[in-house]
Formats: sequence, C-alpha cells, structure tokens
Amino acid sequence: ERYIKQAIVDKGHHVASAALVSAIYLFAKSNQNASIVKRWIAEVQEALKTSTNSMVQFHAIQLLYMIKAQDRLAVSKLVQQYSSKIHTLQSPLAVVCLIRYAHKLMQDEILHGRTNPNAPIQTASSLCTTAYLFIEACLRHKSKIVMYEAAKHICTLSQLQSQDIQSSLQVLNLFLSSSKPCTRLAAIKTLSILAKTLPASVSKFNEALEALIGDANRLIGTLAITTLLKTASQNSIDRLLKAISLFLHDIADEYKITVVKGLKDLCISYPNKHITIISFLSAFLRQQGGFQFKTNILHIIVALMQHIPQSMESSLLQLCEFLEDCEYINLATTILHLLGDLGHKTSRPALYIRFVQNRIILENNTIRAAAISTLGKFAAHCPNLRFSILSLLHTSLRDNDDETRDRTIQIITTLESSMSLYTHCQFYKKQHRFLSLLSSSTSSSTSSSSLVQNGHEQQPIHEEGPLSGGDFENNDNQSNTTTNNNNNKTNTC
Repeated sequence: ERYIKQAIVDKGHHVASAALVSAIYLFAKSNQNASIVKRWIAEVQEALKTSTNSMVQFHAIQLLYMIKAQDRLAVSKLVQQYSSKIHTLQSPLAVVCLIRYAHKLMQDEILHGRTNPNAPIQTASSLCTTAYLFIEACLRHKSKIVMYEAAKHICTLSQLQSQDIQSSLQVLNLFLSSSKPCTRLAAIKTLSILAKTLPASVSKFNEALEALIGDANRLIGTLAITTLLKTASQNSIDRLLKAISLFLHDIADEYKITVVKGLKDLCISYPNKHITIISFLSAFLRQQGGFQFKTNILHIIVALMQHIPQSMESSLLQLCEFLEDCEYINLATTILHLLGDLGHKTSRPALYIRFVQNRIILENNTIRAAAISTLGKFAAHCPNLRFSILSLLHTSLRDNDDETRDRTIQIITTLESSMSLYTHCQFYKKQHRFLSLLSSSTSSSTSSSSLVQNGHEQQPIHEEGPLSGGDFENNDNQSNTTTNNNNNKTNTC
C-alpha cells in the first residue's frame, strides 16, 4: 500500500499512470481491496491536480469516480469542481469521462423524480443546470472527441425539445463531411438513433445523408439509408427506393437485412405506399441472396400483412410468384402454410390453388406434403372449392412419398365423411353424387395409373384457377346418359 501510494504521486508519468491502473484493478477485485483503495483519495486528487500528463489525468479521474460512485453528493461535487476547471484538464479522455458522469447524474435526477417533469432538462434542477451547461460548453472544445461526446449525450437526453439540440446537430453535420471514416461513422450513427425520436430535426440534413449512400465504407452507407428511411416523406419514397436498389447490389447480406428492416418501419409509417414497398421487397426476394436475407424479407412481408390488412392479397400474390422459383425448402413450406392460413380469407381464394397444385406436380417430397396440407385448409374453409380440390387430391393417392399419401388419405377421408353426414344440403348432394361417380370410374383411374407408371409426368396447371363446382353440375344433370359418356366426363374432371 505504501509503495503504491508513493507511486501515484511520482513525478514520472509512466510510474504514476501504472500505479493508478493498479489501484483501479485492486478496487474492482474485491470489497476488501476497495476499502483500502478508498484511503488513497488524497493521493489520487493530488495526481489529478498536479500532473499535466493526459493518461495520468484520465486514470486519476476514473479512480476518483469509482471511489465516490456510491455517494451522489460527492459525485455531483466532483462534476461541479472540474466542470468549472475544464481548461485545467489537458486530457481529452478525462473530459470525456467527466461528460459521461455529468450525463449520468442528469439521468439519475430524472429517474428518481428529483426534477420538475414539466420543465426543460437544463432548468429542471440546479444540478441539471450545472451539468447541462458543462456539456454544452464542451461542444466548443478543441478536441473532436470531446465535441462528439458532448453532442451525442445532449441528443440522448430526455425532456429535450428540438430547439435544444440545434447546436449538437450542427456539430454532427460538420462531422458528416469529415475526411476520416471513423468520424463520419460516429456522426451518422448518432443521427440514426436520434431520427427515431426527432425525425423532423434530422431531416434537415437529408442532402448530406444522401451524399453518404455511395460512401466507400458500406456501414456508413447502410446507416445513411436507414436514417433517410426514418426521415423520408411520402413524396420522396420512390426516389429513395431507386437509390436503395442500386446500393443493395453491392453490399453484403448483413447490411441488406438492416436496410429491409428500415423499409418495414417506413411502410408502417406510410401505409398508402405498401404496394410500392412490398413490390420492391419482393423483387429482391426473387433475386440472388442468402437464406437469412430472404428469410428476413419473408418475415417483414408477413409483419406488414398484420399491420396493414389491405396489403394481404398483393403480398400473397408476390409470395406465390417467389414460390414458383424458390430454392430453399424451408421458405417454400413456410409460404405454403401461410397460403393455407390466409388464402381463404381473400376475395379470390381460387386464385392461389394453381400455385399450390404446381408444387405438388413439380417439387420434392417435403414441399408436396406441405402443399397437400394447404389444399386441405382451402377445402375446409371454402365449400365452393371443396368439389374441385377433392378431384386434385385424388391424383396424389398414388404418390411415391408415404407422408404425402398419408396426408392425402387423411384429408380426403375427413372431407368425404363430413360431406356424407350433411347430404341433406343441396350443395353437398351434388358433391356426394360426384364422389360416387369418381369412385366407380375404374377405367379412368386405370388409365391414369398407367401413365404414371410409364413415366409420363403431369403438366403444371396454367389456368386461372381450379375447376369450379359448376363444371361438375353437368354430370349430375346428365346422369341418365350412357356409361361411355360418363367416363369421358370423369376424365375431363
């Protein structure tokens, strides 16, 4: 202890700095060590007062704060003492620490209700006034590190109005044109955070932000785009999307994910633009990209359908177009289950049957099984399509995959049993007669089976939708015709 106390006030700044760092480690090691280090407060204050070395001042003010951290009055005196003597602190890092301590004091005053909630933060209490004036004075410091730290902490203060942060915004705007990438990154990051609460104040610097979209540092360009998305107006969305489309081709997927998340917030803010934004997202969904990127786009489109119900039909159609050429099985099955849950709620549910049936014909076992479940959901919720869907499901009874066949049998059995229980309904009478006709047409099933065995594949459906119930009414009206005509009509079904 005696050696470290002597080393703290040593004239050699390397020795003093090393002793202060040792004291910091000892203080954090255990409570017993902390009680010993607290007795060195006089030596620490002496080092902070007499030394002109920046690192000695930096370490000394850190240790001094750690010793007084549990005493709010002592910390406030520390801030007041050195905020009035800011020019005596030659270390920019020491001033940065002092700014953080002052900011924490102000936040604690607000948190514990020791301020007037109706008054601005700079006049809420005497302590807040002193701390705010000190931080504001640091905006004119000769060190850019101190200027940025002061601007950042002023922008994050609560109970501030837009006019109270104008000086901080001017500093950040100055840093946007800096030649150093780290300075530009720090400024754009702070503006991006501030745009969440005060977008109108940040929108004044949109021209400077647009110039940073093409920055060589892709992280800076990404933050510039996300900030512009938070401050954009409805009239500037189309122009902004055009700039984003050129930018997204040249960046990694991790940056693309950040941009599309910003597009989600923009669409929620301006729901009238949902068609434009969802079409933009769907275009990148169909282009080359990683699994995580496309998964995020899919989740965002689903979230937009929940926030903006009128976008559901257009979104489902965009997802169906992506389903036609989807290289990821997980995404394809997710979209199919989504169609089963939401497709029957649209104005034209028959429009989506074609996309689902094409998956049964063209895709692998996993996707075929998911498509069968989707058709079952449509049949359960859409009585007018049940007749047509059953005819499509019967073609999967001879599927090579056990899971697909089992699902098909379960769905057909459930539907046929429910339809046979309600044969007193005029609608189900027609369907029941068709099922009887379908089961009795052995010749047509034999010919279909031979086609499958000979290697002839079914062709994808290209009509507008599946067969409607009216296509099968002619069979019921002409039930007295010859057996040959009945078989021909069954083949047509």
